[in-house]
Amino acid sequence: MVDDLRTGEKTVGELQALLEDEAASASQHLAILRAKGIVEGRQDGNRVYYTVTDPKIFELLDVAREIFNTHLVFTRDLLVELDDEDQSAKAAPTQGR
Repeated sequence: MVDDLRTGEKTVGELQALLEDEAASASQHLAILRAKGIVEGRQDGNRVYYTVTDPKIFELLDVAREIFNTHLVFTRDLLVELDDEDQSAKAAPTQGR
């Protein structure tokens, strides 16, 4: 949700559409983000436009995504290695039979 605010302010409805989420759920998430000072709302008539309070939050998201992707690649490589070992063990002839 925060990443969707990277391109500028959005209403609850716009965020809901982007996330394919229920309006109540999107509102609850925004309330938490507002309480933590991550986003702020601007009232315009009966709509509230949300924006991120500090652009450095996007830098933090980028670093977190990079760490996550690195971990994901490591985990994938480990699973491939384990699968290769498992396949090798199954293909090896049994000794002592």
